[in-house]
Order: sequence, then structure tokens, then C-alpha cells
Amino acid sequence: MPLPDPEIVVLGGGPAGSSAALRLAVDGARVTIVSPPRVPATRLESLPVGGQALCDLPGLRRALDTSAVAVVARRELLWRERPETLEVTRDAPFLIDRARFDRACLAEAIRAGARLETSRARRDGPEIVLEDGRRWHPVAILDARGRRGLRARAPGLPQMVALPFRASDPSGVMRIAAVPDGWLWCAAGPQDRAEGALFCRAERVAGLDATERAALVTEALRSVGLLGAASGTPSAASLDWAETAMPEARVIRIGDRALARDPIAAHGLVHALRSAAQGSAAALTLLEGGNADAVREFVESRHRADVLAAKAVTEAAYASQARIGTGFWSDIARDPRPETASPPQDIDVTRRYALAAPLSRGAALIEGRIRWSPVIEFPASARRATHVGALRAETLTRLIGPPAPLGALLERLETQVPPTVARTIVRELLDGGALSPV
Repeated sequence: MPLPDPEIVVLGGGPAGSSAALRLAVDGARVTIVSPPRVPATRLESLPVGGQALCDLPGLRRALDTSAVAVVARRELLWRERPETLEVTRDAPFLIDRARFDRACLAEAIRAGARLETSRARRDGPEIVLEDGRRWHPVAILDARGRRGLRARAPGLPQMVALPFRASDPSGVMRIAAVPDGWLWCAAGPQDRAEGALFCRAERVAGLDATERAALVTEALRSVGLLGAASGTPSAASLDWAETAMPEARVIRIGDRALARDPIAAHGLVHALRSAAQGSAAALTLLEGGNADAVREFVESRHRADVLAAKAVTEAAYASQARIGTGFWSDIARDPRPETASPPQDIDVTRRYALAAPLSRGAALIEGRIRWSPVIEFPASARRATHVGALRAETLTRLIGPPAPLGALLERLETQVPPTVARTIVRELLDGGALSPV
């Protein structure tokens, strides 16, 4: 007897696709992953505490435990005028074996009940057409096929490629260093086995053969006191994104298919896991007959906010480099003294402020599904928040809606939360542009 068609199809079996399918299967959806046989990338990757918290399902936790090979004990940064070293004593990132993590995520999704279809397939609008002619009409499609086909790029930032390498370095050390032809990242796991990549302009390596690329990597490593060798072919590494995260109704792009981060902004795996959680919630909402307009607004607003954040972090990271002023770096337009994004240390409590925008209705993720909810808008990041701190948007608007000096707004908030929490909320509102002077 043939199996029933899937309710939800996930295109791609990488970490975004597999973790989304795992979440869907755990929620009881009939989900199929379509992923031809692939060889996962062999590399180490750091996963910060925030990313570890996204592994909140038993299956994802097992995948994390299986693939974590070390804890980052020390960070060394050769980026600004003076070398910086940070001994990590708490909230340390894990070093993840990406190939092992990818395989474990896929295995956990199948263990939870997701099916795996290894034949090739294409998307024809809302249909999935397999190479044997079968046609599926799922309720939702999650497209997690990687950065292939992305169009948009950040103006002013270079088109980058990654040249992977292996080196010898003390275990538990993670390094980021500016070098004349770009920058490099590497981290060392057990047995002092370090892996990383040199990131440089695409045109810098265009036309170079394997020997010439290896020489470029070797020289970059030597400039920061490391010995190593190239270990693979170049791969795309620029900040790129899709113009829309929902190109059609019921089709949702997740992971690198929606936003491929420049590694200088770090933690692409965090974005993959987060977008998988959001995408699976969107698919389940559609499966259960939820509001399709709310799903689209939520997916697109999160996509816009993610793109803005990635652009800001990437531009700030390149701009903060002050160690080298020649070669690659002399071609990048940058402010040598970028403004800090952190809020001011002191708040002028005498100045009058008001909410930049009135309370509005927005789509929000509530208890694992997407629903309409009152939200406060943060113009600086395109973020829409149902809560700021512990206060709901409607409560916060009622407390600070009427214009007043910040001191008075703080007093209103302190009727609901402790003074330190009230100041934290005000700082967040100011930094996000949700409060503006009048």
C-alpha cells in the first residue's frame, strides 16, 4: 500500500531543513525531507550559548551532544591595533563538528517520524515534482536548499570566498585575525587539530590553481604565527539574502536559502536553527488552518529584521578592523572609528519622549503558532515585539504612551517592575528607536 503524500515537504537535509523536519515530526505532522545524497561540510564551527539554547528538543540536544568536540577556552583576536585575548570562564561556545551535527540532525528527524526521499525533485509553484513523475501537493513547503540562487547583496561589501585549511594550534583556542589579503578564523579541537578558513575577495582567487590557492593560505597563516595548509576548494562566503522569504503562498525559505551570512558576522548555524524553528511554526500554523496573512507578515517581518541585523553586524565588523591598512583592507570604505551600537551609559531623565509609533497589530509567535497580537515597533531594526522585558506591548503602551520626561516614564514603569528592570526596558526602547524625543 503506497504511503500517503506528505502534509509538509522540506527541501534540503542540512541543519535548517533537518531541525525543522524534526520539530514538525515531533508535533505530529506528516513531513518528508527531500534531499539527494550529500556529503556534509567537514569543518569545525562555533555555537554560542544562545545557539545551544535553540537545541531545546531532545533530538536536537542529542545531535548537539554527539557533535560537540570541545569547549572554547580562549579567544584570540588580531583585529584592532592591539592583540586581544579573552579567557572564557563562563558561557563558553561549543566547537561543533558540522559534518557530524548535520548527519545527527537528519537521523533524529527520521527517528522522530520524518520520511526521507533521496530522489531529486523540483518545486513547481506549490507542487513538488519528483524525478519519477510523482507529484505532491503539500500544505506547506520549507525550502532549505542553501544559498543557491540568492540575489541580493549588501552594497559596499566585497564578494567573498572561503579557502578552508587545517593547522596546528592549542586545543580550545579560537582565533580571528586580519591579514593583508582578507581575514581568517580558526578553532582547535582535540589533539590540537585546528580547522578554519581564509576569507578573501572572490576576484583575488579567480584563475588561481590549487597550488597558488594553497600558497595564499600558507602565507596568511604564517603572518599570524600558524603553520598549516589548504584543505579544500573555495566556497561562497558573502552576505547574501533573498528579496522575499515567501516567494509564493505556502512556500517558506529558511536557513541560508533566506539569508546567508558573511562569516565575519558569525554564527550562521544559530540563524539556521532559529529560522528552522520559525519556519516549522509557520508551516504548522498553515497546516492547522491558521491565518495565512499572519503567517506571511510574520515570516517577512522576521526576514527583514534578520537582514538588517546581519548587514549592521557585518559592516561594523569590517569597519572596526584597525590592524592592517593595506591590501584588501585599503579597498574597503570604512570609518576607522565606528560608532558603538550600545546604549548610552546615562539616561537624560529630563528630556520628553514618546512612543515613535502607536501600538499596532502584528503577527507574533505565541505558544508555537503564529497569531495576530498587539506589538510595539522598533524602527531601528524592523522588529515587532509582543513583550519588552516582562511587560506585554499593551501594558507598556498604557504606561508610557502619553509623552513625558524619561524620569516620569521610568516612574510609571516602576509601578510594575523593579527600577533596574525599568531602566533596562527604557534603554532597549531608546536603542531600538521605539522612543523618540518630542
